[in-house]
Amino acid sequence: MEKVHKENVADILPLTPLQSAMLISYLAEPDGNHYKEITRYRLEGNISMDMIAEAIQAVVIKHEMLRTVFRWHNLREPIQMILKEKPVLVYQHEIDQVGSQEQEAKVDELEQESFREPLDIYNNPIKFDIYKLRKDAYYITIINHHILFDGWSNSILLGELYHALCQLVQHKPFNLNDKPGMRNYLEFLKKRDRTQDLSFWKDYLCGVSKRTILPGIHYCPKKGTQESLVTHEEDRSLYRKVKAFSATLSVSAAAAFYAAWGLLYYRENRQCDVVFGIAFDGRPPEVKNINQIIGLFMNSVPLRIIIKENETIEALIHQVYSSLLMIREHQYLPFANIAAQSQMIPAGTLFDSVIVIQNYPVDSKLFTDDGSFTITLHSRKIATGARLTIEIRTFGGFFIDVSYQEQYYNEETIRELIDRYKEILLKMIEGKNRSLREVLNLEKLEKSRGQLLEGSDFFDDF
Repeated sequence: MEKVHKENVADILPLTPLQSAMLISYLAEPDGNHYKEITRYRLEGNISMDMIAEAIQAVVIKHEMLRTVFRWHNLREPIQMILKEKPVLVYQHEIDQVGSQEQEAKVDELEQESFREPLDIYNNPIKFDIYKLRKDAYYITIINHHILFDGWSNSILLGELYHALCQLVQHKPFNLNDKPGMRNYLEFLKKRDRTQDLSFWKDYLCGVSKRTILPGIHYCPKKGTQESLVTHEEDRSLYRKVKAFSATLSVSAAAAFYAAWGLLYYRENRQCDVVFGIAFDGRPPEVKNINQIIGLFMNSVPLRIIIKENETIEALIHQVYSSLLMIREHQYLPFANIAAQSQMIPAGTLFDSVIVIQNYPVDSKLFTDDGSFTITLHSRKIATGARLTIEIRTFGGFFIDVSYQEQYYNEETIRELIDRYKEILLKMIEGKNRSLREVLNLEKLEKSRGQLLEGSDFFDDF
């Protein structure tokens, strides 16, 4: 446990709502992988490992959340402590002696070894690994706890690394002016009327007392929480179709993606009142320069969808969009306070799946004007700790990433679920004025299920 000298403390702040929830998860299993992120960038150009390490340190100096540690021992409330100076953990790996055919496998192996090592958010919630592939090609892997920053922050971090490296390559001095910090945002939260927010969630969740059953499984809890990730790189034309379709209804594409997920629940389990988690960016325009800050602003909140078979697709999507507009105004409470407004017991079981739309602005590839240097986002994944997390990424292509707990799902089931989800999306696009019953083809589904039961000896065992 490293001691912090008061002369090195730049600021002491409370936690944001989502940080508080993540800290509870961390303390329950400090050596676990919940909320750990791993992001890999590929760098090509006339650079060296020492230059990359120097650029990383320059970015850390500029952004306070990269110099932040967390404290909770013997404190009434946990805090985040921003340090004036914080040596960053940078590990260098030279694998250029390995054949090019084997390099990817070697990086994957070393990266996973690094990821499995516990992250100590008390002292070092972030670390960097640099892999030298050849004299002009490298990977940077960033492993951090999600308690530090959100997905939007990754685009800021990518841009900052790029500009720092450009300055080094061009032998220019660093611009080390500090970026805006978290204090103004926390002041914004402090001034909010919690009574109005609580009242909204109490009304919104009124009557929710039954967990929405995850599609395609029966609950068979087992010990252990092994988490796996399946990545689907999809045809980008599907995303273009969803955006165009949403535009005709004057709603966001997110509303269509969420509505389709709600319909998948209903198709599989016939629950008319569906609740699952969504993520809001949590960056209020009232806070100056909020989009330049690396930090955790997002919050996980419940989205409730009421399914009526005779309702049209258009009506369903407008219901979802209206909910999103209302939720946006009341998204800033800690999740525990939100969940407590429902009739769920315990409140923490409000939902088991989360769907995240990652559509923040990011240049997946940055390059100098003369083409002498490039930095590219290679991959990114996060272990959420949820039983099922769907992440839709719309930058650098169109991806549907699924993180799932192995005691509830296997890879085959996950791929089947995603195929059904895409099928519903396409059917929605084809018939906005058709009823949900028609779009889901429920008559055919019910008939086939009836024939299955009628022709089986399932009940003979009872």
